[in-house]
Amino acid sequence: CHAFLASRALTHFLAPFVATAQLAFSETDTIAQKTKSSMKIITTTTITTTNISRTNATSAGQDAQTELVMIAQMDLLEMESTVLILMNVKKEGECVENSECLNFAGGFKCGECELGFTGNQTVGCFSYCNGCAENAICEFAEDTWSHFCSCKTGFAGNGKEDCGKDTDLDGFPDDVLNCRDSSCRADNCATIPNSGQEDSDSDGIGDACDNDIDNDGITNVNDNCPRLANPSQVDDDDDGVGDECDNCPTIYNPSQDDSCIVMDSDGDGISDEDDNCVEIPNPDQLDFDLDGLGDICDVDDDDDGVPDDVDDCPRVYNPEQLGCGPDSDGDGTPDEFDICPNDALISSPSFTGYETILLDPEGSSQLDPYWIVLNEGRELIQSVNADPGLAIGKHNVQGVDYSGTVYINTDTDDDFVGFVFGFQSSSRFYSVMWKQVEQTYWWPSPFRSVAPTGLQIKLVDSATGPGPLLRNALWHGDDTPGQVKVLWEDENKIGWTDFTAYRWVLHHRPSTGLIQVQIFEGETKIIDSGNVIDTTFQGGRLGVLDFSQENVIWSNLNYRCNETMPLF
Repeated sequence: CHAFLASRALTHFLAPFVATAQLAFSETDTIAQKTKSSMKIITTTTITTTNISRTNATSAGQDAQTELVMIAQMDLLEMESTVLILMNVKKEGECVENSECLNFAGGFKCGECELGFTGNQTVGCFSYCNGCAENAICEFAEDTWSHFCSCKTGFAGNGKEDCGKDTDLDGFPDDVLNCRDSSCRADNCATIPNSGQEDSDSDGIGDACDNDIDNDGITNVNDNCPRLANPSQVDDDDDGVGDECDNCPTIYNPSQDDSCIVMDSDGDGISDEDDNCVEIPNPDQLDFDLDGLGDICDVDDDDDGVPDDVDDCPRVYNPEQLGCGPDSDGDGTPDEFDICPNDALISSPSFTGYETILLDPEGSSQLDPYWIVLNEGRELIQSVNADPGLAIGKHNVQGVDYSGTVYINTDTDDDFVGFVFGFQSSSRFYSVMWKQVEQTYWWPSPFRSVAPTGLQIKLVDSATGPGPLLRNALWHGDDTPGQVKVLWEDENKIGWTDFTAYRWVLHHRPSTGLIQVQIFEGETKIIDSGNVIDTTFQGGRLGVLDFSQENVIWSNLNYRCNETMPLF
């Protein structure tokens, strides 16, 4: 139970009721060892004592099982202080460890298990984390009192049974794990992030690592249909796109726009040859168990052997049918798997249906960003050297934890990659921008702009909106009045490295203005902003940012609503 400090006056008040007995303890003995009880001493004074005279007293008329232990006359090295510590001790049947113990005059009462523990005074209080795997952490959402296991950064798996090394930080372990969840499968491309594990030719090598994705004997760079086998390379309209994958093989259209009618039986905008559910509209192409059959056509979405119509958790692998926990917002997704357990409109992270934001729409000296969406909206690729632009998701959030893996799959450039949060408009958002090396922007108008090496957190509150002023202000490393303010920058000026996977973790709590950004290389944290405070924007949408950097992969994108203050 808790111990309490009292004044010297209280010592005199209790003296008539205390029987004194001298206790001969060695200097290394502790009161907890002699009384077989735990004690917490609350004090603001650092005690550097070597001589403590202790008085063990039993209060007259009290139960023999309850003792009053008093420590007095502590001789300090540089000062004298008298501290009275009252501690209730119950030798048998005392409050179990990790539970509340409520003190009152003459006794105490055992209460509930402490935060993060479950059980009672009969069976004991044990941590919710007991079931988590090695290299996993037990996360707790205080708003819903839900707990879930997740692998630490640098590891992947289901968190409950096993977590293995994840070199490219895409959410899949390098080697197969001893568990059945999809996240326990060995990464089919262990060095390049590919959170969707796409494998067009089913040869076991992920498309991201396969130099012949369709296995037709022609390398990707020379293949006019790199994702569909066509060894003959027939191209009747001579538009550079092979007939096998040309959306209009008889009409010249190298951009593959809507030049002719394609066969789309269900009218969902996906051609029959690419549709994972040809007869039922599913433009999102969701495939939870990655079996090639869209969820809307799949009778067993989670591949646990129990049909969806009788499965108590259709999107949770649980062949034992043990249930899937509470569902606070009633959206059909258990809190444990719901990224926003109190918002029925948001249940899983996705950038499908993203909005492209062009931050410098004027001129044609550079291309606009070209985004490729994979893994049901949890992976984005930007492939060209483009003007500054954003890909913004559709979900509006307030307090949030936002994480993802970024990988620059080239060594031919050194510009900006990053992400955004609190997005309210193309003029108002927070950005995290990371530059490989210092560089002056090639166009000096409307002002000379110099980008520093390293990572910066910026507040964008532009009076003009997208255009040359905002473009140069984003590139610039200092504050630009009426455009961009630098909230924090990494003093170590660590730039990103080619062909290296980095994991970012953002904690944003608009209610207090807290912003914290951490960057990991493997399991090693290399950048930590600490606590940055800004209350300008009270939440908003999330996205990724690219400024003049080609071949960037943002993979294993995750976010979760969270108003609870993070533990540092």
